[in-house]
Amino acid sequence: MTASTAHLVSAYGPPTAHALEPTRPDERIQTLDILRGFAMFGVLWSNLNDWYGAVDETTALDRALSWTQQWLLESRFYTLLAFLFGIGFAMQILRAESTGQDVRWMYMRRLGVLLLFGVAHGMLLWSGDILTGYALMGFVLLLFRGLKPRGLLVAAAVMLLVVPWIVAALFAVFHVQMIVPPNHTTASWIYGHGTVSQVLAVRAADYLDWLGRWPQQVYPPWVALFILGLFVGRTGFVQHLSERLGTVRRAFWIALAVTIAGVLCDLYLNKWWPAPRTRAADFAEMLTRTPRFLVGRLTGNLSTWGMAAAFASALTLLAHRPGWSKRLAPLAATGRMPLTTYLGQSLVCTMLFSSYGLGWYGSRGMTGFFVLTLVLFGAQMAASVWWLERYRFGPAEWVWRSLSYGARQPMRQAA
Repeated sequence: MTASTAHLVSAYGPPTAHALEPTRPDERIQTLDILRGFAMFGVLWSNLNDWYGAVDETTALDRALSWTQQWLLESRFYTLLAFLFGIGFAMQILRAESTGQDVRWMYMRRLGVLLLFGVAHGMLLWSGDILTGYALMGFVLLLFRGLKPRGLLVAAAVMLLVVPWIVAALFAVFHVQMIVPPNHTTASWIYGHGTVSQVLAVRAADYLDWLGRWPQQVYPPWVALFILGLFVGRTGFVQHLSERLGTVRRAFWIALAVTIAGVLCDLYLNKWWPAPRTRAADFAEMLTRTPRFLVGRLTGNLSTWGMAAAFASALTLLAHRPGWSKRLAPLAATGRMPLTTYLGQSLVCTMLFSSYGLGWYGSRGMTGFFVLTLVLFGAQMAASVWWLERYRFGPAEWVWRSLSYGARQPMRQAA
């Protein structure tokens, strides 16, 4: 038994001999659920601001919320979710190791079902789906499952600093260029006023277009975050958080310093090193342009990842203060059923903003989105608490697990 497996066994009890099964409620680490729930709140708020046709800011509160979107919300919560995804994979590996089993085939079935969810979600409900990307990059994470902690850190650095060069070179060599995105004004009008078939057609086109732009821009950093989560999970850190709060406190201050450095770089980089305004014509020109592109991405990651880490460490410290575990329980409930929470947000927003619903698209501002976030997420927390008092999984999680394990999972809580 490895040291990491020993950590898991000490946290969860002795291994069992039966086949792999879903994590039981009493096996969950509440802090991870709290972080997941907090990420789902941020995802809802940020997505409303970005994807549903916000009108121009007219009040001081609108402008303050717009600043919040740019510097505190944008991409921070997808970053946190990607990191938690890696930790979750590490927990699956360690649970499998504790029973002497191979996690690969079960993990791939889970990803396959998640991919189906993602495609349906992106085509039918919301074109900005992240489930598809998480599923596809989750398969890549399998390649790193056997690395030791130091090897995982090296792999994450390579994925963040080297792989984008390789992807950029392949794009240049094979002349991979995405077509110009569809006219945004027309698409916005269709979302707000078009027929059901027109809305579905535009949504499918947006989903496929957005998905095609991810390999160069999003996938390598996501895999790096997955690997870092796998690193943290493998070291046994999360299983003994209450004993590592000093480290978490130091991580908060480091994350805050990294965030400030990244923001300053973002603000002044274009003055120090102006970005080219035209596309690269050939491979040689691409090599001269790529450093500026990658440095810009790296400084952006500093502020984004730093802020996500600051959020996570601050909330972890708060969750371990006396009395706060109970206060944060509703947030943890949404984190126990994140797939249901995420899909539910898209379903409600589609019915509110699409032409076949209330037709709010392009008619709400930052303040309206903020109020809607508080109301909708508050309702989701209450519903999650009610549901999990009666059932083991969220509805979408139950379908996901039943299909992944090839058997109908017990749904109701034991008496």
